[in-house]
Amino acid sequence: MDKVKFLLYNEIYNLYIFLYPTLARFPKSEKFTLRKSIDETVLDMLITLERYTKTKYKDKSSQIRKISYLFDKFKVLLKISKDLNFISINNYAVIVEKYEIIGKLIGGLLKKVD
Repeated sequence: MDKVKFLLYNEIYNLYIFLYPTLARFPKSEKFTLRKSIDETVLDMLITLERYTKTKYKDKSSQIRKISYLFDKFKVLLKISKDLNFISINNYAVIVEKYEIIGKLIGGLLKKVD
């Protein structure tokens, strides 16, 4: 795993570890909707990144594009959660800092495979 992929994996993993207790505080009514969608989206990013690292070069483009799509989906779900007051402004600010780093790393990988 090269440096960028390793950094990206660690950033997404650390985001999930930070996010998990926040998701646990979502209302019970959101357990199988918004909360589950966020949880699954971040985990799908990690799993897809694992696949990306094991994929031949010519097939990497589709994997990194999927990670990019999942990342965009995550940002929308996160904003909705903040706007519904399921995530505090302080936690949202920390998460945004983390996802800005992730976005730059994904952008770097996209440039590399194009």
